[in-house]
Amino acid sequence: MFFAGGLKTVDKIILVKNLALMLRSGIPLLEAIKTLKESSQGTLLKILNQVTIDLEKGSSLHIALTKFESAFGRLFINFIKIGEGSGTLEENLFRLAQFYEKIYNLRKKAISSLIYPSLVVGLSIAVSAVLSFFVFPKLIPFFQSLKIELPLPTKILLWISKFTKDYFILITLGSIVGLIVSTLLIKRIDRIRYTFHLFLLNIPLFGKIFIHYNIAFISRTIGSLQKSGIHLQNALKLTAESTNNLVYKKIVLDISEWIKNGQDISSFFRHSTNLEKYFPKVMTKMIEVGERSGNLEEIFLYNADFYENEVDETTKNLSNIIEPVMLIFIGLFVAFIAISIITPIYQITRVLEK
Repeated sequence: MFFAGGLKTVDKIILVKNLALMLRSGIPLLEAIKTLKESSQGTLLKILNQVTIDLEKGSSLHIALTKFESAFGRLFINFIKIGEGSGTLEENLFRLAQFYEKIYNLRKKAISSLIYPSLVVGLSIAVSAVLSFFVFPKLIPFFQSLKIELPLPTKILLWISKFTKDYFILITLGSIVGLIVSTLLIKRIDRIRYTFHLFLLNIPLFGKIFIHYNIAFISRTIGSLQKSGIHLQNALKLTAESTNNLVYKKIVLDISEWIKNGQDISSFFRHSTNLEKYFPKVMTKMIEVGERSGNLEEIFLYNADFYENEVDETTKNLSNIIEPVMLIFIGLFVAFIAISIITPIYQITRVLEK
């Protein structure tokens, strides 16, 4: 039984780039793999050990890597298969390294857009927890001793504090169980995962980033595969396999089935409805131009560059957009706490003055 599991994208980039450089310098494939073993460790070392054994028995590189499809993915192996078959292995390895570098940077930009709001929300939760467990419990006896009608914000605050403290274990366990169950449902039930992915694409502000990310990923993958010599329909199938978002996966698979009957991609979009949000009209027009000119792979790569830049610009501007919203949120939170605590004290002061 061979290794099952994925390799990090960084490991794939280093592997294919170093291998391509050694092949370009005239080092034979088997010797290059043995050299890479010397600087490898862990999972990659185990894989290269087995690949070395297979190459020494006369196997081709893509056949040797097929045993580790779960680690590399079919897309990776097909790049190498086409390169070996056409005698352009070195070129395809460089193209593969460039592909993974682009996808890696794109993924980093998309993830970075979520860091700032996540930190703000996490900090707000932490502050709320500290207030609920250490500050409000000391104020409750004081407020309860007051012979005045407490204002509604104070009542809400005291109720939240008491409820959180009394049912902390239940709330914590419920949250953990809910998170685990929802995660398992999303992972294992395609219909729920599809709905979740559709929701991600429609989140205000962030939905645009997810849409542009998927367009860039799909365009980069199709364009790179076609440029390496893989037929369009096979490129679409491999792209669908590599696409994590089920909404886009379904669309790409539908396109693959459509062109199977001799149609072209642009006609698919002309006959489809409600897809303009996920594939903007300007992009489908460019695809049509690419099909007419016979330069479709270059159009896909151009679209990939364009939407990668869109992700980059959106993530850069996102903090400027989110910051006022977060400040308003924090301001309202602080104002609610202040009003809840100060109002009853002010009422007491007025009673004493009388």
